[in-house]
Amino acid sequence: AAAAAAVLISVGSFALVPKITGPPMEPVAFSETSSGVEAEANLIDHTWGTETILVVSGLEDGETYELALRNENGTSVPSGAFIGTGDQPLECRMNAALLREDATGLEVRTTEGDLVIEADLPEKNPSQSAMSAPR
Repeated sequence: AAAAAAVLISVGSFALVPKITGPPMEPVAFSETSSGVEAEANLIDHTWGTETILVVSGLEDGETYELALRNENGTSVPSGAFIGTGDQPLECRMNAALLREDATGLEVRTTEGDLVIEADLPEKNPSQSAMSAPR
């Protein structure tokens, strides 16, 4: 009886643990990177804006960089800043107050404004956005 109770408790506990899934990620295809820079990025479409997960190496150690998304008018919407780590890869997660359906590009620049990384983003239909997902 004790063994049967232990099995029921362990089976029951598995049924109570929710399956954790993350939001869908959209890979970014970079069209331009500075020499020696390697980068990968994914976007996450949220109801409150767009999150960028950036993994990059080859940026000058100690130099500050700014990530921004571009809107359809070509205006840069800030996502945040980070410090380069040389050849060591760094991963950062940044957020822009720009819906994914309105984002047309991604760029990383030095604080002096020099372009280091750039990507044009494909058009996203508003019906595919997080805003149309049930809450």
